[in-house]
Amino acid sequence: MSESLTKNDVPFDVLQDVLRTLRFRGSVFFSSDLTAPWGMSVAQSAAPRFHTSLSGTCFVGADGEQPIHVKEADIVLLTKGTPHWIADPPGRELIRSESAAEACELTGVHSSPT
Repeated sequence: MSESLTKNDVPFDVLQDVLRTLRFRGSVFFSSDLTAPWGMSVAQSAAPRFHTSLSGTCFVGADGEQPIHVKEADIVLLTKGTPHWIADPPGRELIRSESAAEACELTGVHSSPT
């Protein structure tokens, strides 16, 4: 979960403050609690994409690039909508993100777009 601090004696959430400051707008593809093993590929997009881990860790990578170890409250921003993967470790078998979203929708885990 993101860190909560106190600013002028008022508690605030650091991650929410960063997202609000950067004015991230868009849709939530999905939000989920995942346990190993898992991995998904994310197709090219015309819009920027970002991932964050609210709890635990994962890896994000793109072809020809060194994977990024994402820790709790980290944000990874792919400004050009680059095709990439996200998984519990590098090298994991990947499913298409569209398939993961459909599976979440079937189980009632899917978050509606915001």
